[in-house]
Amino acid sequence: MAKKGEGYISKILAEIPAEGAPSEAKAPAETKPTGWEAPEIPRGAKLLEKYGECEILSLQGEVLPLYRLHIPQLTDAEKKLLKVTKERAAEEIKVNPDLTDPSALRQVFLKETLRIAGEEARKLHVPSGRVKVISELAVRDMLGYGALDPLIADDKLEDILVIGTGKPVYVFHRKYGMCQTNVVFEDDDSILYLIEKMARVVGRRIDQQVPLLDARLPDGSRVNATIPPVSLAGPTISIRKFRSDPLTVVDLLSFGTLNLEVASFLWSVVDGFGVKPANILISGGTGSGKTTTLNTLVNFCPERERIISIEDTAELQLPHKHWVRLETRPPNIEGRGEITMDDLVKNALRMRPDRLIVGEVRGPEALTMFTAMNTGHE
Repeated sequence: MAKKGEGYISKILAEIPAEGAPSEAKAPAETKPTGWEAPEIPRGAKLLEKYGECEILSLQGEVLPLYRLHIPQLTDAEKKLLKVTKERAAEEIKVNPDLTDPSALRQVFLKETLRIAGEEARKLHVPSGRVKVISELAVRDMLGYGALDPLIADDKLEDILVIGTGKPVYVFHRKYGMCQTNVVFEDDDSILYLIEKMARVVGRRIDQQVPLLDARLPDGSRVNATIPPVSLAGPTISIRKFRSDPLTVVDLLSFGTLNLEVASFLWSVVDGFGVKPANILISGGTGSGKTTTLNTLVNFCPERERIISIEDTAELQLPHKHWVRLETRPPNIEGRGEITMDDLVKNALRMRPDRLIVGEVRGPEALTMFTAMNTGHE
């Protein structure tokens, strides 16, 4: 669980809005301190691509590519220095409530952690050349999501999957598919700390009574987390990242997802020739492109129309100005205040929608949705 002092600083930071991943994850390689250099490529490995803080390698005898981050290796003394630095920083750094810019906030923390780490390094006999590395790691842990930060910052990744302690984190790359990474969590507490931090940021709860978390992070990513007793092998995290630039029908045509005839037909039924659009159901397996297809089709809706979307976890990225987003809400600690998909569908019918988009249909909301179709809503 959270170490001494870290819970206090996390509660403060949870109130500060964040936009995207921490800025250090996107910094050019040359700005990194000594200790972040990429290790040598293993013998027999083939370099598929290199960018930012990572390399993607094809290894002999391995089915999956290796997504390798430039991770500094710490000695026992350096690990202790990192721990002490974070504990002192949690107690000593004072956050100005008016400071909401992520990069400015990071600079404040980096300046103070450099001072603290420098003082503690002398006591622990850690070389001064390693102080900046330790400070960067401390800031990343306190302001972001630790070892997952570089992965969250990579726009080429679609999914980030933590499956337990002592096991590599997996990622789904938009070009290379499923990849194994060199990121490994050493204990359950490290994963649980991240899960609890994510839950606090989005105002959700996860504990023994409610061992599931399904929410949307400030950058728009969808996070799903489980803890024992639901996940038998330990806590897990699944993060679905969405493109910052949604695909268009032109992209789907160039990818071969749609041909011109199908795209023209879908355009016709969505637009309805300005008279009567069709009701459309989109189905498919996990990661098959349902949300991408829906985002693309909604582009065919006339700008004059009012669109209302209903989702468990907001994922849609629509270009329309007259778009109202509704999202379900789980019950609070007392078991009250839950707002279901069915509740929102019924409410949306009273909001004069020209188009009604139901993100997921799994239960009683299906009946409500078909009722809405029969009333003339698209």
